[in-house]
Amino acid sequence: MSRIEAKRKEKKRRRRVKLALSLILLLFTGGLLVTDYSTREMLAEFDGQVFGYMRNDNIHSIYLFGNLYDINQDVVIETISNYINKAGIYFNKCSDWIYKLLYNVR
Repeated sequence: MSRIEAKRKEKKRRRRVKLALSLILLLFTGGLLVTDYSTREMLAEFDGQVFGYMRNDNIHSIYLFGNLYDINQDVVIETISNYINKAGIYFNKCSDWIYKLLYNVR
């Protein structure tokens, strides 16, 4: 068996393992959702969910294992734009420093 054949077999094995793990994760998540839905329906309890998502205007609500997490879209966009502005400032400072370093050295 040559190296190329061995690499092909190894890639094929890795692909199969990734596919199997993805299917197991999907099956596990689906089982959790079905069990959660049927249990909540039997008990007439609609507050806590295992997984869930709901959107009201700019507020995203994520249900994760019985906890509710609210995310404000405006705050997220503002935070991301601040990071982008800071990165642009640092990039300009670095490019100026490199320019001075390159053109002042003789």
